[in-house]
Amino acid sequence: MVLVLPLLHNLQNNFPRTRITWITSPLGYEMLKGLEGVEFEVFDKPSTLADYRNFYRAFRNRSFDAVLALQANLRINLLYPALHAPIKIGFDRMRAREGQWLFCNRQIEYSGPHLLDSFLAFGERFGTTSQSIEWQLPISDADRTWAEAALKGLPRPIVAMHPVSSKAERNWPLERYAETVTAARDKGQCSFVFTGGDNPVEQQYCAHLAQVAGTDGLNLCGGTTPKQLAALLGQVDGLI
Repeated sequence: MVLVLPLLHNLQNNFPRTRITWITSPLGYEMLKGLEGVEFEVFDKPSTLADYRNFYRAFRNRSFDAVLALQANLRINLLYPALHAPIKIGFDRMRAREGQWLFCNRQIEYSGPHLLDSFLAFGERFGTTSQSIEWQLPISDADRTWAEAALKGLPRPIVAMHPVSSKAERNWPLERYAETVTAARDKGQCSFVFTGGDNPVEQQYCAHLAQVAGTDGLNLCGGTTPKQLAALLGQVDGLI
């Protein structure tokens, strides 16, 4: 979602009169709310037939000039027919996973870039003539104040460690994170803040690493809102 922000701002800069609707999840909305010039439609990812019926019912009397299909997985692909638009832009055939190409009538070109470049390509396909990288994630003063208070007791430099991803195959072994924490603490006088969600694996990783860091570690795993986390990461000296 954060990587979509430059695409959003390019669309707004190139087509300032265009009305933009962003369909996202409740958790996504917690990160994105406050963006100017965007109408949000908030839905949980569908998991039952009733969820799909509710989504189709919500959009049956609405129409759009274009749909940018920025997700390509079967659960989301089955939502695209509910969005009535003459132009539906999806990923190229190589990346249009799980049949996304069946639900779109235009595609971006494949060039093997970073995901950010792929999202910007949707704007180019739509007709943007100038590209810039603008984030402008709306973070409140209250969130920044919270982050300052949370980090206040840690000596600089402060390194944030977010050790667990959404896919297990991307996770580094716990003992190697621990070796990294020990080396950075002993050789670089670094302190650490550990972040993540509230599932058991993340809690286990962060609790163990906080013990390794000792008095120079702060475990905030499962203890932040999305925007508090963003504010926190904006104030540390490094991120692993």
